[in-house]
Amino acid sequence: MSWTPVVKLLTSKDGTTVYADAIGDPSKPHVVFIHGASLSGAVFDHIFQDPRYQSQLYLVRYDMRGHGRTGKPETEEGYVSERYAEDFMTVVEAFGIKEPVLIGWSMGGTVAADVTQHCPDFKLSGIVYLAALAYVGPIMSVVATPGILSLLSSLTSNDDCAMLVKAKLTFADQLFVKPETVPYELKCKWLGITVAQPPQALRLICTRTQDPAGLFKKGNEGLPLLIVHGTEDEQIVAEKVIEEAKPVFKNITVRLFNGLGHALFYEDPEGVMASILDFVRQVNQKTPWTERNPVEA
Repeated sequence: MSWTPVVKLLTSKDGTTVYADAIGDPSKPHVVFIHGASLSGAVFDHIFQDPRYQSQLYLVRYDMRGHGRTGKPETEEGYVSERYAEDFMTVVEAFGIKEPVLIGWSMGGTVAADVTQHCPDFKLSGIVYLAALAYVGPIMSVVATPGILSLLSSLTSNDDCAMLVKAKLTFADQLFVKPETVPYELKCKWLGITVAQPPQALRLICTRTQDPAGLFKKGNEGLPLLIVHGTEDEQIVAEKVIEEAKPVFKNITVRLFNGLGHALFYEDPEGVMASILDFVRQVNQKTPWTERNPVEA
């Protein structure tokens, strides 16, 4: 069966425009994909356009504030944690999303902390950390690589255009294990998306304050977490992510992909999606969270 994408320009609680789209079977499990820093939901095009996944899932994605086709506030207030939770719930309500699995890639993983902190009564079926950062704060210096940390000052500054362009090119190369094999057209597309984001917006995003207490509470109550990570990631260290997550998530599954990098969903879409689909099936069973026993790989 062929599904037609539904595109919506929504208005979040503070008036910010939020771009979102969905495709697939609404009667199947609902999943919300959230992209990484400087990019947009367009990075998931190859997944959303695949009939195999459309037939098994209701696929929803949106551009985070400060990114892509969504509004880009210019003040700190525009990036407080509650605004991110409001954006998520705006998308949830617009598409009738029920008990979704939140799939956050890189910086997109931080939205789970916003939602669990400010919308504790909203039920997530599970969280997927796709080479993800759990929340913004001191943890960044623990789980992020020196390579990406050293780029942040250049990526968040307007002072030198040549330096900014060079930093964006380096950032893009860091996403892939073998950037020289990535089609030129795709690299241009992803780099073009980063141009839509002003450096000051990225600075506000990377320095915003988050309280992970709600996330930790849900994790201790048994909210299922799947960590999907490449062993050659040049931006986030898999071992550190796992080490930070284990004390606060009672129900955790890990899938490590040898030889893959930060954009592992592009490098091995079938392998990554097989892991996600298996996780989605498990968490959509009627068995209570506390009775599930996922196997860690």
